[in-house]
Parts: sequence; C-alpha cells; structure tokens
Amino acid sequence: MFLLNNLFKKKATPNTPVLCDMHNHVLFGIDDGSKTLEYSIEMIHQMMNLGFKKLIFTPHIISDYYPNNKETISTPFLALQQYIQENNLDIKIEYGAEHLIDDVFIQDLRCNPDNILSFGNKNVLIETPFINQPIQLEQVIFDLINNGFTPILAHPERYVYLQSDYELVNKIFQTGVKFQINLLSLISHYSPQSTKLAKYLIENKLYHYVSSDAHKLSHIEQLKEVYSSKLFGKIEVERLLNDQLVGE
Repeated sequence: MFLLNNLFKKKATPNTPVLCDMHNHVLFGIDDGSKTLEYSIEMIHQMMNLGFKKLIFTPHIISDYYPNNKETISTPFLALQQYIQENNLDIKIEYGAEHLIDDVFIQDLRCNPDNILSFGNKNVLIETPFINQPIQLEQVIFDLINNGFTPILAHPERYVYLQSDYELVNKIFQTGVKFQINLLSLISHYSPQSTKLAKYLIENKLYHYVSSDAHKLSHIEQLKEVYSSKLFGKIEVERLLNDQLVGE
C-alpha cells in the first residue's frame, strides 16, 4: 500500500504556513490525479506530514473529458472519509470541484445552479482554457456572484492569455473574483512565464489563496522547496484566506 507502514512511523513536521489546501486532485479514479485509493491515502499522509489540517478535494469537471458530478465525486470521497475516521486521522476533508467554464457549466449556472459544486461558504473554483480567454468569463463571474457564490479563479498565472496581458489581469481581478496561485508556479514547475506572472501577482497583492494543485506525490514533495523559495517569502501570509476554510 505505497509504503503506508513507513508513513505511519513518520512524525508530522508542520512547516506549511497555510493549514488548508483548497485545490488538489487527491480523489482517486475520476480525473487526471490519483488513480487508486491507496495512492490517495498516501497523498493525504504526505500532506499531513507537512502540517495541513484540512484538504478540500477539487476534481476536474470538464464536460468532454471528466463529466463529474456530485455522485461520481462522493463515491471516492466517502471511501477516504471512512479511512480517515477508522484510523482517527487528524485531518478534515471536504470536496468541491474545479469547474471548467464551458457550455455545460454556463447552462448549469443559468438554469441548474444546484449542479455547481461549491465548498465552504459557497466558494466555487473555476478554470478557463489555457490559451484563449472565454468570451463569457466576466459574465460568468457576475452571474456566480449574483447567485450567491464566491468565484475563485484557479491558477491565473498559468493562462497564456493573461501572461501576455497584465492589464487584463487587473481587469479580471477587479470583477470580484478571488485569485488562487499554484504554489508550484513559484519554483518554475510549469513555465518561466507562469513564474513571472505569479511574481507580478504577489508583488501587486493580487491574490487571495495559494494551493498545491497536487496531482501526484512528487507535487507534494516539491512544496518543501516552495516554502523555502525567495518568491514565497514575498507572500503576505496574513492576506491569505486559506485558513478561514478550516472552520467552515
């Protein structure tokens, strides 16, 4: 079971400056993250060893590739919840989703908002295609807010259309959407352009959340490097909203 015996022997060494990871792909078998229950369990233990007290699972909902819903997501969630309870683990879990802004999402927002999976106090994690900005992006943000949701834009630093247009970055930020930066962007895990925009967001205080967006164990391991990085040191941790989610 992926070296679980060794994990049980390890003592947690809390060194994460945030207690809640609110964007990851730990749930198994439903997207491009963990594939098995055993692997998800090890991911949870590794995150506990870093000091996390709450994990919010956010599997992809992409109508053409990962047409997830409450039913498909709750099945692996309940399996992990049972494991955590049976082993008395000191970790809270919750689930939402990472919603791609596509035609199905827009239709649900307009006609079936109950289909939109939120977490905490009606927070909704959204993402866009990486290359082109959706024409409806600002309208979607407006409609989410009008429906009582708090939209959170996942990893804005990774979108190519924002990497070349900082004026648009500021315009989108002013719509009321929250920005969530991927921690691995701070160490050039994705691209130099992602790190450059992450640096701009941090230096201009255009952020509300940071998160792992962990799809596999190596992503969690890299968080140790992130926390000791120069760019992470520029984040004003007190500005982050992550830890508010621990009690929600």
